[in-house]
Amino acid sequence: MGCVFVALVVFAVGLAALMVRAWDRAVDRRGELRVAAAEVADLRLAYSDQETGVRGYLLGGDPSFLQPYYSGVELAETMDRRLRAHAATQEIDIGSQLDRVDRAAERWTDGVAQPVIGDPSRATDEDVARTRFEALRAELVELDSMVARELDRVMERTDDVKRNTFAVLIASAVAAFAAIALITVLFRRWITQPLAEIGESARALSSDETQKLPDFESAELQEVVDAIRTLQDSLARERDRAVTAYRALEQSAVLAVHVRSELADEIGDPPPGWAVGSALVPADGVVAGDCFDMGLLDQHHLYVVMVDVTGHGPGAALDALKSKS
Repeated sequence: MGCVFVALVVFAVGLAALMVRAWDRAVDRRGELRVAAAEVADLRLAYSDQETGVRGYLLGGDPSFLQPYYSGVELAETMDRRLRAHAATQEIDIGSQLDRVDRAAERWTDGVAQPVIGDPSRATDEDVARTRFEALRAELVELDSMVARELDRVMERTDDVKRNTFAVLIASAVAAFAAIALITVLFRRWITQPLAEIGESARALSSDETQKLPDFESAELQEVVDAIRTLQDSLARERDRAVTAYRALEQSAVLAVHVRSELADEIGDPPPGWAVGSALVPADGVVAGDCFDMGLLDQHHLYVVMVDVTGHGPGAALDALKSKS
């Protein structure tokens, strides 16, 4: 079950990343369309300046009045080029509409603007001039409407993507917290609590050897339990060996004391005026392979017995005891 939650969290995070990227693209597209809308406005202003310049020149005859016209021509070319370069406007076929604007502008320029600039005294048909510029203005309005409609659509799409992105992010956060909570519960259930049970059982073994360690379905935890059981059996065997060795040592000590007492000197009473001193220090261990004895055979004779068995320790002591006996 934990793996399922982890998979869900990974899926939610991946989906959130995709939604964020989609939102970022939508924001970029919205920004490009806003720039395009501003450039369409500049394009309309450029043609409006051209008409203003031509009218001013027609009325005043001063060439300086044509400055707005030439500035408008330069601005119109720049805006036309920029609008055609926008990737965000390719889907609405802005190029075709710009072609219609260019054709309408060309008809107005060739039929109205250039003749006036060439000969301002020449009579101009106001109806023709008005009709052709109105046609140009209509194409510009249509261009502006196309960009505005696309901008509205992209803004609405951006808002939808934004809402969906926040929803996915919130869902991902909730899923992550739920997964963390579940993992915490499962960790406590599968790891912490079993380890606590193992610890309690292991501590109980110090006072009760019959305490049974719990069994677990988890192979890793069962390996820990089996290792404790193996250690328990090993300690029990070593304890039994130690008890046996201790009892054997006790018996050996009793035997050693008995042998030592049997090998102790038995010096009898010396004749009047005589004094005898003796000492027996084992070279190894508690008992030695040496013994001696001294006594009176009669009123005029003494005897002395000295035994020195080759070697040291209990074996030599037993041989000495046999010799003494």
